[in-house]
Amino acid sequence: MSWTRKINTRIWMDERFRRLSSTAKLVWIYILTGPDTTPIGAYRFSAANAIDDLKLSRKTFQRAFKEILQQGLLPDYSDPPRIVFLRNWLRYQQPENPNVLKSWRTYFDQLPEVPLKREVFRTLRLFAEGKSEGFAKAFEEAFGEGFNKAHGFPEERLPEKAEAEAEAEAENPPSPLAPRAASASEVPSVPSPGKTGKTHRIRTAEPGDGWRSQALVVLRFFNQLTGRNFKEQADGNLTPICSRLREGYTVEDTMLVIRHKADQWDRDSKMREYLRPETLFAAKHFDGYLQVAKEWQTAGCPSFSIQDAKQRGDARPSSRVKPPPGKYRRFTAEGGEP
Repeated sequence: MSWTRKINTRIWMDERFRRLSSTAKLVWIYILTGPDTTPIGAYRFSAANAIDDLKLSRKTFQRAFKEILQQGLLPDYSDPPRIVFLRNWLRYQQPENPNVLKSWRTYFDQLPEVPLKREVFRTLRLFAEGKSEGFAKAFEEAFGEGFNKAHGFPEERLPEKAEAEAEAEAENPPSPLAPRAASASEVPSVPSPGKTGKTHRIRTAEPGDGWRSQALVVLRFFNQLTGRNFKEQADGNLTPICSRLREGYTVEDTMLVIRHKADQWDRDSKMREYLRPETLFAAKHFDGYLQVAKEWQTAGCPSFSIQDAKQRGDARPSSRVKPPPGKYRRFTAEGGEP
């Protein structure tokens, strides 16, 4: 196991992290880099060890840990038995080669049998399948065929119709993006552009379908919200989305950026042409867009000023309606994360 841990310096720009007290910041960095962390981003957290290592009183530690939970920095925390699961861990601590995955089984087996363990397994499997064929094969060798069934994990098989689509795609693969073909179901989505009160239904992916199916969810959301028609068959529209999801960003992250940029750029004649997947999900831009979008969300999602649009030479107010928070949360909850 590597004894080094990477921390992105942009952590100091994260609104939730900045709201923490100095002690809570110290505890959070300990959670990210402490001696109990593992290569899979999930481990049994020892409060006693943390208190001893950080030289804090129990009361001070408990207060700091409560801050971390209240800020939503540890949404995947199981207590008891104090399992920490850092869902974005592999975004920053990516294995150097497929052989590293062989050690994952050891750390996974050390986790107690709780519901959260299923989500850990699913996250690791999707990462390996989305990384490359070599990583997918190494994961299968480490965990073995039939691991899901033996441990009571769902097989996540595709429906019959989607299975037929998967076979067809295997014969004529559209792109190297997908570890398997996408299947879809219908869930409530966003208001129809320009028609207040009217809603479309948007197709979203079944769990376990891989990165491409999740990218399709994002692209459909983008088209519905902006009234555009970027083709689902075009790899140029899906490639940057898949890349960001593979890095560990969630579907909800991508949708937040879409909502923010649609609200900001659609009324600006100079920026409207850049409202496209290729720009929004570019590697050099996306994280910065996400940080700004989170600040926008924290501020209550204030609408882009019409006066600002006029000053830019575009007095046309947008007729599009932002998705109601409840609908948005429901969409991401049902179609949500990879």
